[in-house]
Amino acid sequence: MLKDHSQLQLSLSPYQGLYDAIIPADHLLRRIKENIDFSFVNPMLRKQYCENFGRPAKEPEMMFKLLFLKKLYDLSDEALISSAQTDMAFKFFLDLEPEAKMIDPSLLTKFRKTRITEDILEEMLKETIQQALDKKLIKSGTIIVDSTHTLASVRAKSPTQILRDMSKQLRKEIYKTAFELSELFPEKPSLEAGLDEEIAYTKELLQTLEEGIETCGNKKIRKLSQEMKNY
Repeated sequence: MLKDHSQLQLSLSPYQGLYDAIIPADHLLRRIKENIDFSFVNPMLRKQYCENFGRPAKEPEMMFKLLFLKKLYDLSDEALISSAQTDMAFKFFLDLEPEAKMIDPSLLTKFRKTRITEDILEEMLKETIQQALDKKLIKSGTIIVDSTHTLASVRAKSPTQILRDMSKQLRKEIYKTAFELSELFPEKPSLEAGLDEEIAYTKELLQTLEEGIETCGNKKIRKLSQEMKNY
């Protein structure tokens, strides 16, 4: 069950003043927290939660912020949670009280595997990083990208990779502007899949989405699907 921000009550912690005393005004995480709007997170993940049943979910925005910290500081899940328990700047960035106990690392793993897709996570990280770059809070080299992405950008792409990238772009645009169609996505092939599997997936993806793409009215989605058909 996902709570709205209006349902979340700020705690009146007697230790809240520690943040002003400990975290300097020019600290990177203070500057990011005060300048970046994370309100895009919950709407993007709303359909991943049951709105009326189940135990209250950990705030998706906080979980995404943890993933952002993981990427920013290149930490494992366990090291991230351990640092967030004792580092006041981390807790301040996460909108937690200084005395709050951190979640178990397994919840972060579960969130990453069951509540968020690779495409949505990449899109949200991209949005956050772009805001930070626009406001000159970080340099592009601050964020460490996966080596697979780095290698893909400097070598010629194979037909398999081209198809994979095209379908990825289509899925990302659907997540952003026509989320209801994402429920129709077939299962993606593994990263080890060959060209035949990638072609079969691309055909299945386009056939499954054909009617929805025609009625959604999004020109970019139509253009991307047409490019995939023509490839």
